[in-house]
Amino acid sequence: SLSQALRGVDAQTRLNALLEIAEALRQTLDLDVVLEKILERLLAIFPQADRGFVVLCEGPERTPAPRARKLRRDDGAPLVLSRTILSEVIDRGQAILSRDVLADERFVGHDSVIGFSRTLICAPLVGRDGIALGAIQLDGLRPGLPFREEDLTLLAAIAGPPAIAIENARLHEASLERERLTRAMEFARRVQRRFLPSNVPELTGYLFADRYEAAGSRAHEATDSKAEVKRAFLKPTE
Repeated sequence: SLSQALRGVDAQTRLNALLEIAEALRQTLDLDVVLEKILERLLAIFPQADRGFVVLCEGPERTPAPRARKLRRDDGAPLVLSRTILSEVIDRGQAILSRDVLADERFVGHDSVIGFSRTLICAPLVGRDGIALGAIQLDGLRPGLPFREEDLTLLAAIAGPPAIAIENARLHEASLERERLTRAMEFARRVQRRFLPSNVPELTGYLFADRYEAAGSRAHEATDSKAEVKRAFLKPTE
């Protein structure tokens, strides 16, 4: 049957997909490329899955936001995220399996869940400090092809290396952003200095000293030309 055929993905196929995920994580620090490759291989490992997506916590409030998704078939349906599932997985760090979403008592009354899936698995992406960075979710739309307990165990195991890769990619992005801001600030400093007098005032009987510094350490402050010029009157000459 189709169900048996889909469930019969052999160990070698899954192992090959896992190796490809590991290789993709090793080859690049580009977060979008990493997530795209992960989801692509997960759909190969789990034939029950029709859709896969990665949600990452963003900002100081750790708001879950979709960062990547992969569809087996693009049906044009919008991506609907369930706060019920994400809260359970991210806040509690617990992986979730629902063989039959329509019959799952945990989701009764939650249309955002029932409306888009028949079966799903979702696992947290846990960083080095034990805090969830987000979650990976796979869901199936076809009846009679539920995920099983071993699928959840496998997904939870797979989620470990990508979580570390996501941390590394974010650190890389932060490093690139710091470099960009440093270059922008240095450029703004050079531009601003061109508008300043090249010499201090000369006035018989007096000495002057001056010092220039940018108004702030952030590039957008520097490029606003908010620089501070400190010019001090010292003392009359003898």
